[in-house]
Amino acid sequence: KQKEKNEQDASSLHWIEQLLSKGDSSFLDSMPARLMLLYSGNIKSGIWRGSSKADPAVERELYTKASEYELKACLKGYKEAGDYLFSDYLKGNGLPMYSQEVLDICKDSANSNNLKAMECLGRIYERGFCETVDLNMAAEWYKKAHDLSPSSIMKSNLCRIYGNPSYKIDSNNLEFIRKMAEEGLAEAKFQLGCMYEEGRNFPQNREKSIELFSQISHRGATYHLAKFAFDQKDYKKAENLLKGMIFMHNDDNKFLYEDDALFLYAVTRYNLYTYSDARISVLRTLSELSKKGYQKAAEFIKENY
Repeated sequence: KQKEKNEQDASSLHWIEQLLSKGDSSFLDSMPARLMLLYSGNIKSGIWRGSSKADPAVERELYTKASEYELKACLKGYKEAGDYLFSDYLKGNGLPMYSQEVLDICKDSANSNNLKAMECLGRIYERGFCETVDLNMAAEWYKKAHDLSPSSIMKSNLCRIYGNPSYKIDSNNLEFIRKMAEEGLAEAKFQLGCMYEEGRNFPQNREKSIELFSQISHRGATYHLAKFAFDQKDYKKAENLLKGMIFMHNDDNKFLYEDDALFLYAVTRYNLYTYSDARISVLRTLSELSKKGYQKAAEFIKENY
């Protein structure tokens, strides 16, 4: 039966691709829900196959298109599509233009104890995807998910919220982060490192923060270590750290610190290399960031080019 299903799926995808190659896309929104989910998966597999060459903006656009068809499949009553949609939100590929629909689907599933939906709701409130940012609501949903399944992912979600400077942390939550850090949880160590760096909840201690950041594989920690190196004018170390971070693929948090890291990488290369091709490459990166509204990039161009 599985072999027969796979053959049917392959045939359906071939049919879809044939019509699209002829410029006919009118049928997409009238497809059965299961085909919509299949089409969405095909878009994503194309991203993964070409991930080493993909432009982040193009990648985002394709993920958005894939998520849109997952949502349409959900609205047609195909519940299986929900988990795929929730996964996209958890990876930062949300669809804010469909906020109410996503929120309704998410709440309905979360109230039925769907763990992925609970985590997704936490992310929606944490990042402000469909609603304004509400860290208390995010913490509430993450806590519900954690209580049902205290996995390392659920513990990391709670540590990230409790460690957010905008969240009013209490002694119990602070102790939770410390305990998780002692157990080796990367997110807990990262949050503690940020607290020591900023002098928040603890006396400021940059050496302690560097020690904690150096112990973990975490995009945020890598960015902070690169920034420390940049501040000390160790541009080569900063470049190597940022290069590994920016061009890292197959990472659920690949967009974490995306613009900050790209800006720091560009400025680092500006300080390292004076030949014209390098300066043009830096200018191209800064210009793209400036178009996205990243103000520091526009200011750097104005002052240095």
